[in-house]
Amino acid sequence: MNGLAASSAGDPTLRYAASVKDTARHAWIEVYYDYIGWLQFECTPAYYEYLYATDGQGTSERPHYTDYHEDDRPPEEDDDDGEDDDTDDEEPRSFLPLIIAGGVLLLLLASFMTVLGVLRGKADRTVYRRRQHIARAVDEANYRDPRFDTRALTRDLTDDLFELLESIGAGPEPGELTRGYGERLARDYGHLSSVSPVEVMRAVQKEEFGHGVSYEELCAIAVYTDEAAKGIWKGLSRRDRFVFRYRKHLF
Repeated sequence: MNGLAASSAGDPTLRYAASVKDTARHAWIEVYYDYIGWLQFECTPAYYEYLYATDGQGTSERPHYTDYHEDDRPPEEDDDDGEDDDTDDEEPRSFLPLIIAGGVLLLLLASFMTVLGVLRGKADRTVYRRRQHIARAVDEANYRDPRFDTRALTRDLTDDLFELLESIGAGPEPGELTRGYGERLARDYGHLSSVSPVEVMRAVQKEEFGHGVSYEELCAIAVYTDEAAKGIWKGLSRRDRFVFRYRKHLF
Protein backbone atom coordinates (compact mmCIF):
# COMPACT_ATOMS: atom_id res chain seq x y z
CA MET A 1 0.00 0.00 0.00
CA ASN A 2 1.32 3.40 -0.89
CA GLY A 3 0.12 6.85 0.21
CA LEU A 4 -2.76 5.67 2.40
CA ALA A 5 -3.05 7.74 5.52
CA ALA A 6 -3.69 5.75 8.69
CA SER A 7 -6.30 8.26 9.82
CA SER A 8 -8.45 7.43 6.82
CA ALA A 9 -8.47 3.72 7.74
CA GLY A 10 -9.92 4.15 11.21
CA ASP A 11 -8.11 4.05 14.54
CA PRO A 12 -4.54 5.31 14.00
CA THR A 13 -3.27 3.08 16.85
CA LEU A 14 -4.26 -0.11 15.08
CA ARG A 15 -1.72 -2.06 13.00
CA TYR A 16 -2.35 -3.04 9.42
CA ALA A 17 -0.84 -5.74 7.20
CA ALA A 18 -0.51 -5.46 3.47
CA SER A 19 0.43 -8.02 0.78
CA VAL A 20 2.88 -6.74 -1.82
CA LYS A 21 3.47 -8.66 -5.07
CA ASP A 22 6.83 -9.04 -6.81
CA THR A 23 5.65 -6.70 -9.55
CA ALA A 24 5.59 -3.86 -6.98
CA ARG A 25 9.35 -4.22 -6.70
CA HIS A 26 9.69 -2.40 -3.42
CA ALA A 27 6.89 -0.87 -1.44
CA TRP A 28 6.52 0.30 2.16
CA ILE A 29 4.17 2.31 4.31
CA GLU A 30 4.79 5.38 6.41
CA VAL A 31 2.75 6.28 9.51
CA TYR A 32 2.78 9.68 11.15
CA TYR A 33 2.94 9.82 14.94
CA ASP A 34 2.46 13.01 16.95
CA TYR A 35 5.61 14.29 18.50
CA ILE A 36 7.59 11.71 16.50
CA GLY A 37 6.90 12.27 12.85
CA TRP A 38 6.71 9.84 9.97
CA LEU A 39 7.93 6.27 10.58
CA GLN A 40 8.62 3.76 7.85
CA PHE A 41 7.27 0.23 8.08
CA GLU A 42 8.85 -2.29 5.67
CA CYS A 43 6.47 -4.92 4.28
CA THR A 44 8.49 -6.42 1.41
CA PRO A 45 9.89 -9.80 2.56
CA ALA A 46 13.20 -9.37 0.77
CA TYR A 47 13.86 -6.13 2.70
CA TYR A 48 12.31 -6.19 6.10
CA GLU A 49 14.69 -8.83 7.55
CA TYR A 50 17.51 -6.36 6.92
CA LEU A 51 15.57 -3.33 8.05
CA TYR A 52 14.52 -4.84 11.37
CA ALA A 53 17.91 -6.13 12.45
CA THR A 54 18.34 -7.55 15.95
CA ASP A 55 20.39 -4.55 17.05
CA GLY A 56 17.49 -2.25 16.27
CA GLN A 57 19.63 -0.18 13.95
CA GLY A 58 18.71 -1.80 10.68
CA THR A 59 20.98 -1.67 7.68
CA SER A 60 21.36 0.70 4.83
CA GLU A 61 22.54 -1.96 2.36
CA ARG A 62 20.20 -2.93 -0.35
CA PRO A 63 19.80 -6.73 -0.18
CA HIS A 64 20.29 -8.87 -3.23
CA TYR A 65 16.87 -9.43 -4.71
CA THR A 66 16.03 -11.06 -8.00
CA ASP A 67 12.70 -10.60 -9.63
CA TYR A 68 12.03 -13.70 -11.73
CA HIS A 69 9.61 -13.61 -14.52
CA GLU A 70 7.44 -16.61 -15.11
CA ASP A 71 9.55 -17.77 -18.08
CA ASP A 72 12.89 -17.14 -16.33
CA ARG A 73 12.32 -19.19 -13.19
CA PRO A 74 15.12 -21.70 -12.52
CA PRO A 75 14.13 -25.37 -12.80
CA GLU A 76 13.09 -27.05 -9.62
CA GLU A 77 15.48 -29.65 -8.27
CA ASP A 78 14.39 -33.24 -8.35
CA ASP A 79 14.96 -35.82 -5.68
CA ASP A 80 16.77 -38.23 -8.02
CA ASP A 81 20.35 -37.01 -7.33
CA GLY A 82 20.33 -34.50 -10.14
CA GLU A 83 19.50 -36.96 -12.89
CA ASP A 84 17.19 -35.61 -15.54
CA ASP A 85 14.04 -37.52 -16.07
CA ASP A 86 13.84 -37.40 -19.83
CA THR A 87 12.03 -40.67 -20.23
CA ASP A 88 9.05 -38.99 -21.81
CA ASP A 89 11.30 -37.18 -24.30
CA GLU A 90 12.91 -40.37 -25.64
CA GLU A 91 11.76 -41.56 -29.00
CA PRO A 92 10.25 -45.05 -29.02
CA ARG A 93 12.84 -47.68 -29.90
CA SER A 94 12.43 -49.53 -33.15
CA PHE A 95 12.67 -53.30 -32.97
CA LEU A 96 12.76 -53.69 -36.75
CA PRO A 97 16.59 -54.14 -36.96
CA LEU A 98 16.44 -56.85 -34.29
CA ILE A 99 13.61 -58.60 -36.08
CA ILE A 100 15.54 -58.50 -39.38
CA ALA A 101 18.72 -59.80 -37.74
CA GLY A 102 16.81 -62.60 -36.05
CA GLY A 103 15.18 -63.55 -39.34
CA VAL A 104 18.55 -63.68 -41.10
CA LEU A 105 20.02 -65.86 -38.36
CA LEU A 106 17.07 -68.23 -38.52
CA LEU A 107 17.41 -68.42 -42.30
CA LEU A 108 21.11 -69.22 -42.04
CA LEU A 109 20.46 -71.82 -39.37
CA ALA A 110 17.72 -73.43 -41.46
CA SER A 111 20.02 -73.51 -44.50
CA PHE A 112 22.83 -75.06 -42.45
CA MET A 113 20.53 -77.72 -41.02
CA THR A 114 19.21 -78.48 -44.51
CA VAL A 115 22.73 -79.01 -45.87
CA LEU A 116 23.59 -81.24 -42.90
CA GLY A 117 20.41 -83.21 -43.51
CA VAL A 118 21.31 -83.79 -47.15
CA LEU A 119 24.85 -84.89 -46.29
CA ARG A 120 23.61 -87.09 -43.47
CA GLY A 121 21.17 -88.68 -45.90
CA LYS A 122 24.03 -89.64 -48.20
CA ALA A 123 25.95 -91.18 -45.31
CA ASP A 124 22.87 -93.09 -44.14
CA ARG A 125 22.36 -94.53 -47.62
CA THR A 126 26.01 -95.64 -47.75
CA VAL A 127 25.77 -97.33 -44.36
CA TYR A 128 22.46 -98.96 -45.26
CA ARG A 129 23.84 -100.32 -48.53
CA ARG A 130 26.95 -101.72 -46.79
CA ARG A 131 24.89 -103.40 -44.08
CA GLN A 132 22.58 -104.92 -46.68
CA HIS A 133 25.57 -106.40 -48.48
CA ILE A 134 26.92 -107.85 -45.25
CA ALA A 135 23.54 -109.29 -44.21
CA ARG A 136 22.99 -110.98 -47.58
CA ALA A 137 26.53 -112.35 -47.63
CA VAL A 138 26.27 -114.15 -44.27
CA ASP A 139 22.89 -115.63 -45.20
CA GLU A 140 23.75 -119.13 -46.44
CA ALA A 141 20.33 -119.51 -48.08
CA ASN A 142 21.21 -116.75 -50.48
CA TYR A 143 24.50 -118.42 -51.33
CA ARG A 144 22.78 -121.72 -52.05
CA ASP A 145 20.10 -120.11 -54.19
CA PRO A 146 21.10 -120.53 -57.85
CA ARG A 147 19.24 -117.36 -58.74
CA PHE A 148 21.36 -115.33 -56.34
CA ASP A 149 24.31 -113.51 -57.96
CA THR A 150 27.08 -114.33 -55.52
CA ARG A 151 29.84 -112.83 -57.63
CA ALA A 152 28.06 -109.45 -57.86
CA LEU A 153 27.61 -109.45 -54.09
CA THR A 154 31.30 -110.29 -53.61
CA ARG A 155 32.32 -107.36 -55.82
CA ASP A 156 29.98 -105.02 -53.90
CA LEU A 157 31.48 -106.15 -50.60
CA THR A 158 34.99 -105.71 -51.96
CA ASP A 159 34.16 -102.17 -53.07
CA ASP A 160 32.75 -101.41 -49.60
CA LEU A 161 35.88 -102.76 -47.94
CA PHE A 162 38.36 -100.85 -50.10
CA GLU A 163 36.32 -97.67 -49.69
CA LEU A 164 36.71 -97.97 -45.90
CA LEU A 165 40.41 -98.80 -46.05
CA GLU A 166 41.20 -95.98 -48.46
CA SER A 167 39.35 -93.48 -46.22
CA ILE A 168 42.00 -94.01 -43.51
CA GLY A 169 44.92 -94.13 -45.95
CA ALA A 170 45.22 -97.92 -45.87
CA GLY A 171 44.45 -98.60 -49.54
CA PRO A 172 46.73 -100.70 -51.73
CA GLU A 173 49.82 -99.00 -53.05
CA PRO A 174 50.56 -98.91 -56.80
CA GLY A 175 52.09 -102.20 -57.94
CA GLU A 176 51.54 -103.87 -54.58
CA LEU A 177 50.65 -107.57 -54.78
CA THR A 178 47.49 -108.78 -53.10
CA ARG A 179 49.38 -111.05 -50.69
CA GLY A 180 51.80 -108.29 -49.73
CA TYR A 181 48.91 -105.92 -49.22
CA GLY A 182 47.18 -108.40 -46.89
CA GLU A 183 50.39 -108.81 -44.87
CA ARG A 184 50.75 -105.04 -44.52
CA LEU A 185 47.15 -104.76 -43.31
CA ALA A 186 47.77 -107.50 -40.76
CA ARG A 187 50.87 -105.66 -39.53
CA ASP A 188 49.49 -102.11 -39.42
CA TYR A 189 45.72 -102.61 -39.00
CA GLY A 190 45.38 -106.06 -37.51
CA HIS A 191 43.37 -104.61 -34.61
CA LEU A 192 40.45 -103.74 -36.85
CA SER A 193 39.06 -107.26 -37.12
CA SER A 194 39.40 -110.76 -35.76
CA VAL A 195 39.52 -112.08 -39.34
CA SER A 196 42.95 -112.31 -40.95
CA PRO A 197 43.31 -109.71 -43.71
CA VAL A 198 45.61 -112.12 -45.55
CA GLU A 199 42.73 -114.58 -45.93
CA VAL A 200 40.40 -111.77 -46.98
CA MET A 201 42.81 -110.55 -49.67
CA ARG A 202 43.26 -114.13 -50.92
CA ALA A 203 39.45 -114.42 -51.36
CA VAL A 204 39.36 -111.04 -53.09
CA GLN A 205 42.08 -112.21 -55.48
CA LYS A 206 40.13 -115.37 -56.30
CA GLU A 207 37.09 -113.29 -57.22
CA GLU A 208 39.19 -110.96 -59.34
CA PHE A 209 40.54 -113.88 -61.37
CA GLY A 210 37.00 -115.22 -61.85
CA HIS A 211 37.32 -118.38 -59.78
CA GLY A 212 34.54 -117.41 -57.37
CA VAL A 213 34.62 -117.68 -53.59
CA SER A 214 33.23 -120.22 -51.16
CA TYR A 215 30.58 -119.39 -48.62
CA GLU A 216 33.23 -119.28 -45.88
CA GLU A 217 35.37 -116.90 -47.91
CA LEU A 218 32.35 -114.69 -48.63
CA CYS A 219 31.55 -114.61 -44.90
CA ALA A 220 35.18 -113.72 -44.15
CA ILE A 221 34.99 -110.70 -46.46
CA ALA A 222 31.63 -109.66 -44.94
CA VAL A 223 32.75 -110.01 -41.30
CA TYR A 224 36.04 -108.23 -41.96
CA THR A 225 34.19 -105.36 -43.65
CA ASP A 226 31.72 -105.07 -40.77
CA GLU A 227 34.35 -105.20 -38.00
CA ALA A 228 36.68 -102.87 -39.89
CA ALA A 229 33.90 -100.26 -40.16
CA LYS A 230 33.19 -100.48 -36.43
CA GLY A 231 36.89 -100.36 -35.53
CA ILE A 232 37.57 -97.35 -37.76
CA TRP A 233 34.60 -95.43 -36.31
CA LYS A 234 35.65 -96.25 -32.75
CA GLY A 235 39.15 -94.89 -33.30
CA LEU A 236 38.01 -91.55 -34.77
CA SER A 237 37.97 -88.29 -32.85
CA ARG A 238 34.86 -86.13 -32.75
CA ARG A 239 36.20 -83.90 -35.50
CA ASP A 240 37.12 -86.88 -37.69
CA ARG A 241 33.72 -88.45 -37.11
CA PHE A 242 32.09 -85.28 -38.39
CA VAL A 243 34.32 -85.40 -41.49
CA PHE A 244 33.71 -89.10 -42.13
CA ARG A 245 29.96 -88.69 -41.74
CA TYR A 246 29.21 -85.42 -43.49
CA ARG A 247 32.08 -85.21 -45.98
CA LYS A 248 33.06 -88.77 -46.82
CA HIS A 249 29.56 -90.16 -46.19
CA LEU A 250 30.87 -93.43 -44.78
CA PHE A 251 29.28 -93.63 -41.32
